[in-house]
Amino acid sequence: MAAQSNLEPSTPSEIEAGQIEFERDAVNRDAQKAPQSIIDVPKGLSEPQPGVFSDEKYQINSIIISGNKALPDADFVDLIEEYTSRPLSDNDLATLATRIAVRARFNGYIFATASVPSQNLNLGVLRVTLDEGSIDEIRLEGAKDAAIARALQPLVSGGPVTQAALERRLLLADDISGVRILDTQFEKEGGRGVLIVKTSRSQTSAYAEVRNNGSQQVGPIRARIDVDLNGILSSGDEVDLSFGTTPLQPGELQFARGSYKIVVDASGLELGAHLSYSRTEPGAFLSDSEIEGRFLRAGVSAQYPLKRSRDLSVWVIGEFEVTELEQDREGALARRDRVPTVRAGLYSRGKLAGGRFSGRLVATRGLDILSATDPGDPLASRADASARFSSLYGWISWQRPLSQSFSLALGARGQLASDPVLATEDIGIGGTSFLRGYDFNERAGDSGIMGYGELRYDWRGKGFWLPRAQAYVFADGGVVDNLEGGFGSGSLASAGGGLRLNLTRDLDFDMELALPLTGERRDGESAGPLVNLRVGQAF
Repeated sequence: MAAQSNLEPSTPSEIEAGQIEFERDAVNRDAQKAPQSIIDVPKGLSEPQPGVFSDEKYQINSIIISGNKALPDADFVDLIEEYTSRPLSDNDLATLATRIAVRARFNGYIFATASVPSQNLNLGVLRVTLDEGSIDEIRLEGAKDAAIARALQPLVSGGPVTQAALERRLLLADDISGVRILDTQFEKEGGRGVLIVKTSRSQTSAYAEVRNNGSQQVGPIRARIDVDLNGILSSGDEVDLSFGTTPLQPGELQFARGSYKIVVDASGLELGAHLSYSRTEPGAFLSDSEIEGRFLRAGVSAQYPLKRSRDLSVWVIGEFEVTELEQDREGALARRDRVPTVRAGLYSRGKLAGGRFSGRLVATRGLDILSATDPGDPLASRADASARFSSLYGWISWQRPLSQSFSLALGARGQLASDPVLATEDIGIGGTSFLRGYDFNERAGDSGIMGYGELRYDWRGKGFWLPRAQAYVFADGGVVDNLEGGFGSGSLASAGGGLRLNLTRDLDFDMELALPLTGERRDGESAGPLVNLRVGQAF
């Protein structure tokens, strides 16, 4: 049976595009909110100095390294062999201590020091003391927040601290919503190792934006505001609120989303819950059709950092969610999808091929619970689809500098489904991320793949006005397909360019010209370029 919408062509599935797009934007912004700061770990103490000896040389027949708890003696065998069975001066002793400390640091013990204590060398036995470097105290300067202290506390374990452990702890602290690790310094005070961490934390932040990327039916001017509240019920939690509408025709779209997340312990485990609701009443050529849409999404989630470092970070993610999409026509229910799902996957970011990447891969399984949409349901958005499906969805973005001013950005997104899916679970091409010359979800299907490339030129101005600008050109393309050869599949391509301006530190303005390359848009049947505008203000 061909996959197609249960509504006739005069009321296409794009009616729900406005509310689904707002929801997906909110989810994507939330997923990529993890802090992007690159933590600088302290470089440790100055090089060790030897004890006080006379100017004579010493015949050293044996070298004993003491104090090493984590590093075996075998790690220093070559140095011991090099410095035994020959006379050593004070300068040689200093060099030996330095090389032992450097070797320990190379093996990851970033705060390691070595010294040659005063001793009797008449027997030709030299003792070198190695301090592999432990942290006895964490001292916060700035925001002395309990959640930051909890994230860093495992460093005070009594044992030596590796660079990997230090990076992980600093980055986990920086992951806490609103927290920034500004600087770190390691000092020795009376033989105790003290890590001084300068921090800041914002309790509230907000961002408002206005775009012109809506459709004729829902928009085209759309506005939204996102508000983040940190440390509300616990020092490690955050509340995120989003509100959106079409300000010139507010009856066409109303959207609200709220989420709550909390870092529950020092491991970085984060639990969360979210709820969103939107309502549409299309205008333009559908204003006389008496169509009203409602979209509800609710779920719980968990996220755990498997690996956290500057070079590579990986989180495992899991989620249970229920979505419900309804549409009325002339006061009667004409469409209803209810889709409970369970998701599991990975999110990662780090260094790759001279640049930095971020990406997500998620497997989804639809569940036959909570009155989920059954096969053959006459109210389903697709006659051949139900809530019983499996899919694999992923996206990746990557960028790297080409010179001081030029950079390259690439991105891709795709989905593979084993069964026909309902409207809230399909993958579409068109919109502000992929296929920018077309409106949101111009083509949609069960499976698909798309990608884009951008060549960018960055200019950093001086002074208060126009501190930064970015000019770019882009090209993108994609294809989606429905199982059983159904309605809505196809391929698209577009190209264009634009300018991103940071007018002040908190105010930005984007303008873009995007040209469709593979035919007319469905909305207005125009093959002319789209002028995409956006203005955003952070608070």
